[in-house]
Amino acid sequence: MLKVVRVRKGSIASEMNLPTDSKLLAINGNKILDELDYKFHSSDYNLEFLMEFPNGEKVVYEFKRDDGSDIGLEFEPPKIRRCGNRCVFCFIDQLPKGLRGSLYIKDEDYRLSFLDGNFITLTSLGERDLVRIIEYHLSPLYVSVHTTNEKLRKLMLGRKRPKSIMQLLHRLTDGEIDIHTQIVLCPGFNDGDELKKTISDLAGLGPHIKSVGVVPVGLSRHRENLPYIKPVDIKKALEIIKGFGSDMQRNFRKQKEGGFVYLADEFYLIAGMKVPENSYYDDYPQLENGIGMVRSFLDDIKVQTKTLKTLIMKKHLRIMLITGKLMAPTLKRELLPRLGCFSDMLSVEIVPIANELLGESITVSGLLSGRDIVDGIVKNGLESDLVILPPNCINADGILLDDFTPKLISERTGVPIRVGSYNIIESILSALREFN
Repeated sequence: MLKVVRVRKGSIASEMNLPTDSKLLAINGNKILDELDYKFHSSDYNLEFLMEFPNGEKVVYEFKRDDGSDIGLEFEPPKIRRCGNRCVFCFIDQLPKGLRGSLYIKDEDYRLSFLDGNFITLTSLGERDLVRIIEYHLSPLYVSVHTTNEKLRKLMLGRKRPKSIMQLLHRLTDGEIDIHTQIVLCPGFNDGDELKKTISDLAGLGPHIKSVGVVPVGLSRHRENLPYIKPVDIKKALEIIKGFGSDMQRNFRKQKEGGFVYLADEFYLIAGMKVPENSYYDDYPQLENGIGMVRSFLDDIKVQTKTLKTLIMKKHLRIMLITGKLMAPTLKRELLPRLGCFSDMLSVEIVPIANELLGESITVSGLLSGRDIVDGIVKNGLESDLVILPPNCINADGILLDDFTPKLISERTGVPIRVGSYNIIESILSALREFN
């Protein structure tokens, strides 16, 4: 059953006077357990809702729904299925104590994989779940494979008897479920020949395996009691790029609709190389996994710097752009030269922040803490009219890893703080308009 927490005004539910705090038990005689059931069974034209009021009274509501019309019910958030794996590379196990509570939640929920694009390992799927996924056609799903070597997968996932990943993928693809896969590359575990075998096995599953994203393992300084894993250094990044980059893609393009295998941006940044051109990423199937984000970002810079020419500034604006150490060289190389011709209206300083909270090996902007950003701003001592934060260091509630907010950072530094967008030129334009 689903508990109703809100009825949207002007909706069918509002016109039917469906009350909040009631529970939706069934639709057209079908028991409703979660929002997937709701979405599947509420798509009919003629609907019969069995509702239970707070006093225990049960009432049936009958109504008709036109295509696309809003029923208007919002429900209590579902209970998330938790992950029972003990992955050797799990980043949540590498977090220090004292961060916001939601960061420590490990989900292994196929519903969130379908709805939000979360990667899951399929280890918690039962027969009923598989039948439901295929019946409701929950496609695409996002699956962390890591390796198709079952013995190695057992070790990497920390499970005694994990279900066979190839059997599960066969079952889902036979049911015409599209799947995007992920491999977290751990040197010494699933690289080299193991990586080649995994990619080959996935390619052999047919057209419903849509893509393979390869991302480097993230290693914080808080790995007490966890197995040793070598970091992805320059040598390893170059090895991966050479063995699994554009050349492998060219072979797959002869067999499939696209390049199939996509390396994370981090490999190229670690190696000190430029990320591939737009054509490498096809339709960006792994963008939500961060793969291709740098290329998209750079292409936006090329197009939108022209818009700056249309502005006439009354005041010269000094902007500090906060970023992680990994992205800083690319920003300095690609962004600053393009902004040089606008020096009469603005000056931009790129400030890479060292990650003291998680360790210097964590160099991405999305894992920066508020305290580290404050320390970085103060340490640089640059006079700025505005500081722009990267959007991925802030969650949906506007909070950083350590519960700092942009407002608190501003109070600690005495500088106005804004959260930028993934379109950096648009962020700068917005700032110029605000301060003009």
